[in-house]
Amino acid sequence: MFCGLIVMTDYIARLIGVTEVANVTDDIMPFVKFRGSLEKRELNGSETVAILHIEGTSSYAPVFTDSMTLGELESELEAQDARLNAESRQTLARHLKA
Repeated sequence: MFCGLIVMTDYIARLIGVTEVANVTDDIMPFVKFRGSLEKRELNGSETVAILHIEGTSSYAPVFTDSMTLGELESELEAQDARLNAESRQTLARHLKA
């Protein structure tokens, strides 16, 4: 009989920058384009995007600063077993819509 413990891993989302889409590096751009597609955006390069790195993975979570509140972002991350670190949360509070 197997008797085990299931451990939930909380991933940490760390802000690596807030920039215009035109300035996003080639390795992160596919994540930005995917997010834009989900939001049915036609990207022109002038949109402001916050780039989060999900620590312990090779994934990035771009967030268009005009599309969600901090609370909405935290709920979305929580659904993916991730959470913002304190410094990222504080910085994003200044950039995301109210």
